[in-house]
Parts: sequence; C-alpha cells; structure tokens
Amino acid sequence: MPGEYPPQMQSALLKARIFLRYDFISSVVADNEYHKMELSKRWKFLVTGVQYLLSAIAKIALDYQGRYPYSSGAMAPDMIFLNLLFKF
Repeated sequence: MPGEYPPQMQSALLKARIFLRYDFISSVVADNEYHKMELSKRWKFLVTGVQYLLSAIAKIALDYQGRYPYSSGAMAPDMIFLNLLFKF
C-alpha cells in the first residue's frame, strides 16, 4: 500500500523522539521588596533535539540550546550537545 514505511524504518521511527522546550527566564522580586526589573536577567531559553533509543539501557540525544536576551545588545550563546544515557 502506498505511504507505508518498510518494517525496518517503522522500527527505527518508533525508537526516535523529537523534543522541544521553551522557557522565559526572569528575576523574581518578593511582594514586600521594591526593585526594578534587571533586563540583563530576562532571557528566552530554547532546547530542541532528537533522541534515539539504542537499546533497553542506552539512549543518545543530539540537542540545540539557545538563549535569547530580552535586550538586543546582549550576547546570545548557542550550543549543540551530544548526550548519552546508560541505565544499569
């Protein structure tokens, strides 16, 4: 039937996961304190990637992490990570 994947590809697709996380990070001020918001501490944070189950005890993931500052003049570090997880 057209549109179906071969069994080997179906097995590989079942072991793969795509993930995404987006956060807004800012400084917190208690109700009884008066401080101006520090714009240098306000960021948007993004993590996205692909995880693959190698076996029952091992996973591998390639992910991108980026921080985007509230103020346009700040540096925005971007990183790529390769993670391995082993459960014994």
